Amino acid sequence: MSSTEPFATATALYADLPVSVLGEPVRAVRKPGTLAKSGQPCDGFPIQPVVDARKRLIGVLAMSAEPDPEVPIGQLLSDFPRLVAGSTLAHAQMHFAQHPCAYIPLVDFQGRYTGFCASRQRLIDFMSGHPRPVRIGGLATPLGVYMTSGAYTAGAGWQGLIATGLLFGVVAHVLDLWILVVYSALTAVFPVLAHMGEGLQLTIDTGLMLCTLLMLLRLSPMSGLHAAEHMTINAIERDLPVTLPVVRQQSRAHPRCGTNLMVLLAGLQLVGLFLYTSGHAMNPLGQWLYGLGGLALVWKNWQRVGIWLQTHFTTQVPTDAQLESGLKAGRELLEQYRLRPHAYPGFWPRLWHSGMITMAISFAASAWVIQRLLDALWGGQ
Repeated sequence: MSSTEPFATATALYADLPVSVLGEPVRAVRKPGTLAKSGQPCDGFPIQPVVDARKRLIGVLAMSAEPDPEVPIGQLLSDFPRLVAGSTLAHAQMHFAQHPCAYIPLVDFQGRYTGFCASRQRLIDFMSGHPRPVRIGGLATPLGVYMTSGAYTAGAGWQGLIATGLLFGVVAHVLDLWILVVYSALTAVFPVLAHMGEGLQLTIDTGLMLCTLLMLLRLSPMSGLHAAEHMTINAIERDLPVTLPVVRQQSRAHPRCGTNLMVLLAGLQLVGLFLYTSGHAMNPLGQWLYGLGGLALVWKNWQRVGIWLQTHFTTQVPTDAQLESGLKAGRELLEQYRLRPHAYPGFWPRLWHSGMITMAISFAASAWVIQRLLDALWGGQ
C-alpha cells in the first residue's frame, strides 16, 4: 500500500468536515514587543503565531531554534500558510501537501487568529481512519468511568450518572449531620463560638465541609476512578495509544477537572464572605481594594491550587481494574467518534451529555426522599 492510499480511502468520509476538527490551542504573541516581554508562551509548539492589536495574524515565529528573547518580534517573523476556520479537511490536506509544516494557524474571514492551529498529525489520524475528539469530558461514578465528546457518551452510562446523583444526595445529608456534630462539640469546648456572627459561622461551616469532603474523596474508591478518567483522557488528547502501560504513565491531574472549578468558586466565596463579615470595618476604598486584590489572587492561583488538590486529595493511584474502566470508556468513545465524526451537537445536547442534568435530578430526588424520611423519623419522636 502506498503512503497516499490511506488518505485516498478516508477522503470520502472526512473530506467535508470543517477544519476546526484539526484545531489545537496555541497561544499567540502580539507585535510590537520582544519575546522576553511576551513571556514566550509557545507551550512547546514549533511555531508561535503573532497577531496585531486587532488579533489579525501577521506571521509566525519558528521556534525550532532558540531566538534571542531581546530581539524585536518584527525581525523574527516569517510568512506562513494559514487556513480559514470555515474551510474543509480537503483544503487542509492540500495545504499540508504543499507546505512541510506540522501546524497551520486558523483564522476567521477577517484574518483574525482564532487561537487554534490545524495539526498535521490530527489530519493524518482522520485520513487513516483513527480520529479523536478535540476535547473529552468525563467523571467518576460508583459504576465506573463515564466519558463524553459532547455528541457521544461511553462507559458507565446514564445508570452511573443517576448513581452519582443519589450518592451525592446521601453525602450531602451526612456532611450536614457531621458539621452539626463537630460544630456542637467545638461550641461546648469553646463557648465563644456560639456568639460569633452569622458570616464567620458560615465561613467555619464551609471550611469544615470542604475539608471533610476532600478527606472522603481521598479515602473513597471514587478517587481511583477519578484518576483513571484523567489518565485515559490525557492519553487520548496526546494522541497516545489507549493501552494499560501507556495510560499508567499519564498524569492524574487534568486542567479541566471540576476540582479546579470548585477551587475557583470556593475562592470567590471566601472573598465574598470576608467582605460580608468584615467589610463594615473598611471604608469604601478599602473594600474595593480588598475585593479587587482578592479576586486577582484567586484568578491567578485557582488552577494551580486545583492541580495540587487533584494530586493529593481528589485522585489516587488507580488499580488496574479502575484503569480498565477508564480504558473501556475511552475506547468506546473513540470508536463512536471514528464512525460518525460529523456529529456536532449544540449547547443543549452537550449539556445533556455532560451528565450535569441527570445528576442534578437524581441528587434532588435523593435529597428530597432522605429529608422526608428524616422529617417522618423526627416527627414520630
